[in-house]
Amino acid sequence: MLKNYFTVALRAFAKQKVYAVINILGLSVGLAAALLIFLYLHSELTYDRQFERSEDTYILGVKFIDKEGNQYPNTYVPGGWTTYLKENLESVTGGIRTMWMGMPASIHYVPDDRMIMTEDILWVQSNFHEFMYFPVITGNREKALENPTGMAISQSSARDLFGDEDPIGKQVTLRHSFATNNQPLELTVSAVYEDYPQNIHIRPKYIVNYYALRPFQQFPPGVTFEQYEEHMYQGGYQSYILTKPDTDEETLLAGMNTMIDQVFADNPNLAEEFEGTVEPVVRNVQDIHFDKEYAWVTEGGGDITYIYTFASIALLIIIIACINYMNLATARSAKRSKEVGLRKSLGGERQQLVGQFMMESFLMVFLSFLIALLLVVVILPEFNELASTSIPYSALFSTGILLSMFGLLLFVAFMSGIYPALFLSAMNTIDTLKGKFTFSKGSNILRKSLIGFQFVIAIILLISTVIAVNQMSMMQSSKLNEAGDQILSIRHGGTADYNKYATFKNMLKQDPDLQYVTFGNHLPRLDFFGPLGVPYKFPDVTDEEYEWNTFNVDYDFIKTYGLELIEGRDFQIGNTSDSLSIVINEKACVALGKTPAEMVGTAMSYPKVNGYFNYDYEQPQTGQVVGVVKDFPYQSAYQAIDPLVISPKPHAIDRILYVKLPEGKFQEKIVLIEKVWKQVYPGVGLDYWFVNDEFERMYVLERRVSALATNFAGLAIFITCVGLFGLASFTTEQKTKEIGIRKALGASNFQILFLLLKLFLQILIVAALIAVPVSYFLSEWWLQNFVYQTPMSWTLFVGSILAITLLTVITVSFESLKASLSDPVKALRYE
Repeated sequence: MLKNYFTVALRAFAKQKVYAVINILGLSVGLAAALLIFLYLHSELTYDRQFERSEDTYILGVKFIDKEGNQYPNTYVPGGWTTYLKENLESVTGGIRTMWMGMPASIHYVPDDRMIMTEDILWVQSNFHEFMYFPVITGNREKALENPTGMAISQSSARDLFGDEDPIGKQVTLRHSFATNNQPLELTVSAVYEDYPQNIHIRPKYIVNYYALRPFQQFPPGVTFEQYEEHMYQGGYQSYILTKPDTDEETLLAGMNTMIDQVFADNPNLAEEFEGTVEPVVRNVQDIHFDKEYAWVTEGGGDITYIYTFASIALLIIIIACINYMNLATARSAKRSKEVGLRKSLGGERQQLVGQFMMESFLMVFLSFLIALLLVVVILPEFNELASTSIPYSALFSTGILLSMFGLLLFVAFMSGIYPALFLSAMNTIDTLKGKFTFSKGSNILRKSLIGFQFVIAIILLISTVIAVNQMSMMQSSKLNEAGDQILSIRHGGTADYNKYATFKNMLKQDPDLQYVTFGNHLPRLDFFGPLGVPYKFPDVTDEEYEWNTFNVDYDFIKTYGLELIEGRDFQIGNTSDSLSIVINEKACVALGKTPAEMVGTAMSYPKVNGYFNYDYEQPQTGQVVGVVKDFPYQSAYQAIDPLVISPKPHAIDRILYVKLPEGKFQEKIVLIEKVWKQVYPGVGLDYWFVNDEFERMYVLERRVSALATNFAGLAIFITCVGLFGLASFTTEQKTKEIGIRKALGASNFQILFLLLKLFLQILIVAALIAVPVSYFLSEWWLQNFVYQTPMSWTLFVGSILAITLLTVITVSFESLKASLSDPVKALRYE
C-alpha cells in the first residue's frame, strides 16, 4: 500500500511540475528560515550551559539601598564571601573569585617586538579549572594556572601574538595602569584554549592567576594580600559558588543574609557609616543572560521578549508556507477530481484517499526539508555574522535541534496536507466522474481567508521591521555619532604620558587634514565606564549643590564634535582663565530655573574634590558659565538627557584622544598617526577604534534583533509572493474560457488584467484594515522601552501597504498579463 502511495505521489508531481516547484520553493525557504531561528533560539536558551555543572553554579551579587530608597545593584562582592559560604553552608561545596580590570593592558612579545592592547584579561584563582569552562587544547588544564606567572591564552590570541610559533613556554611582558602600576609583569604561556563561544558570559582572550599581582598591590600597613583577598566588606570580585545538587536560591540567600548580619555585628562603625540596607543577590549562571536587573556582563545580555518574538516569527513563516501548500493543493483539486471519482468507484475508501494525499504532503515536505538543510549549511556562516553568534555546524546534531527538526517535519506535513486530503477525499463520486466538480462556497471563503491571513502577517512584519530599523537608525544618529565613522578614538589615559600630549597634538596638526585633535571621556557614556557625577554650586542662582554628569575635555572638543552652541561661546585656546570655565546643556538651565541667556556669565564653583575626578583642590575654585549647548543624548536611548557640564580639564584616567579623519584617507592617516605615536610614546601600545564602533557596541542586542527581523520579514514576504504566484497561475487557468469570451465581446487587455487583480486587491484591502492597528499597537508597546522614540507617521503605514500592494500586483500580473494578451480563439478551445 505504501509503495502504491509513493508511486502515485511521484506521478502526481511529474504531471504538475510548476505546482511542485512552487510548493517546494516556498516550503524549503520557510523551513530553512525556521531552522535558522531555532538554531539562534537554541544558542540563546543554552547560554552558559558550557559549565560542567551549570545547574549547580551560582554567581553572587549585592544590592545597596540608601535611606531615600535608591537602589544600587552591584555584581561584585568582597572576596571573603565565597570562603564564608563554603565554610558555613553545608550546601556550598566550593567557590572561586575572578576579576576584570578596567582599562586595557599591553602585552609585549619582545623577540618580534609585537605588542597588543587588550581589555580581555580575566584574573582568576588557580582552581579556575575546577569551576569554570576552560577548554584547554594545549598544555596541562589542571596546572596551567598553578604558577602565578603562568598565563593561558586563546587560540586566536596566540595567532595574533606569536603567529605560527608554538606559544607554550613563550614569555611576554604585561603592563597595566592599575594592576601593575605600569610596571612590567613577566608571564609565561602555559596553556592554549579554544576561543570561547558567543553564548557564554565570560569570553576572555587571556587568563592569568591574580596572585601574579601580589608584588604590585599596595595595602595599609599590617594588611597582607591574603587578608585583603578574604575581606568581608571591602574589595570587589566576580564570585561564583558551586553547590550540591537541588540546592535552591532561598537557602543560599538565607545564608548570605546571616553572613551580612554578622559583618555588621562585627563592625559596628560600618553600620553607623552606612545609612541604608544591604541585600544579597544570587543567580544560577543559567539565568544571568536574561537578567535585566543586574548587569552581570558589560555587553551581550539577552532579552527574553525577543526570544518570544523570534519564536513567533518562525511559527508565522511556517504557517505561511503551509497556507501556500493548502491553497495550491485545494485549488488544483479540480485537476484530480476525476482521479478521486475513479478511485472511489473502484472501491477506494476515504481513509485510503486521505492516506494517499497525506503521503504526497509528507514527500513534498521531506524533499523541501532536505533542501532547507542544504540552505542552512550554506547560509550558516553568513547568519552567524549577521546575528553576532558563533553557532557551529555540530549544533544541527544536538538533541534539542534534532527533536525540533523532527517535530517541525511532522507538523508541517500534517498542517499542509490535512485539509487538502480531507477536502479531496470528500468529493462526490458521481459528480466528479461527470466532470461537474465545482468549488463550494465554503472552500472559496476558506482559501480567501488564508490568503488574507498571509497578507496580514506580511503587512505586520513589514511595518514592524521598518519601525525597528528607523528606531535603530535614530538611536545611532546621536550628535556624538554624527561623524562617528570619521572620528578615531585612541586610548590615552592610563597608558600614555599626559605631559607629551601637546607634542603629539601639534605634530598631528602639522598635517592640514588633521586639524581636529582633542581629548574627552570615553564616549558614548555607559554605566560600566565609571562615574561621571561631579559636585557644582552656582552661587549667583542658588545655594544648593548639584552633582551633575561631566565631560572632561580639551578646549576644542565642542568644535570637533560639532555641538551646537545656543548661547555664549566655546572655550578659547590660549585663554588660561577658561581652565575654570564650563559650558552646560539646556537641561542644566532648566534644572536651575534659568534661561540659557541668563546662565551665560554666572559664577560656578567647584567644591573641594580629591581623587578620581582629577580636581585636587585645597579650597573651592570659582569659574563661570561661558556657554550653553543644545541638548544631545550622550548616553543610550534608554536614558533621558540629564544636566551636563563640559569642563576643559581632561580626566586623570578616563582620557580618550579623538582625531577627526578626512573622508577617503582613513588608512593613510592612521598610518601617519601610528608613526607619530611611536615617536612620541615609544614602548606604549596604540589602541584605537572609531566612535561609531562604540555606538554599535552599545546596541549589540538591538542591532542583532533588527537585522534578523529584517531578513526574516523579507523571507516571509517572499514566501507569500511565491504562494500568490502559484495561486494567480491557477486562477488564470480556471478563468481561461471566461477570458476568451470577454475578449471576444470586446474587453480590453487592461479590463482583463484588472479582473484578475481585483480578487487579490480586495483581499489585500481587508487585510490592511486588520494589520495596521495591530502593527501600531505592537510597535507602540515595543517603543515604550526607549526614552527617545522614532515617530510612527501615517506615511510609514501607507508606504508599507503600497509596497505590499506593488509586490502583489507584480506577482499576480505576470500570469494575468499573459492571459490578457492571449489569443481568444485558443482560450475558447481550452479543454
